[in-house]
Amino acid sequence: MDIENIKDFLLQKQKDGASAQTRNLFLNAIKFFYRNVIKTNQKIDIRSAKRKKKLPVILSRNEIEKVIKATKNTKHKLLLSLAYRVKATAIYTPIPLFIKINK
Repeated sequence: MDIENIKDFLLQKQKDGASAQTRNLFLNAIKFFYRNVIKTNQKIDIRSAKRKKKLPVILSRNEIEKVIKATKNTKHKLLLSLAYRVKATAIYTPIPLFIKINK
């Protein structure tokens, strides 16, 4: 098996819908096989596939307010409110740690 066969194999896996992580797993298994089982010094100079980066889900203002209103615990509600307000106003100051909640 030569480098071109390995590339063709990985390309076929990509066409079959295998994820980048799965293709990298195949590539690393082949490298392990050559290095540790066959004990050859053949260099397999194939780059790993890049994983797709998922964009974060951003909640709307209404959704955030619903989450805060649905929270029953006062302490959790306060922390969520503070975290949202700090992020929403782009003020990057530490959240006060010594807040006393009177019930």
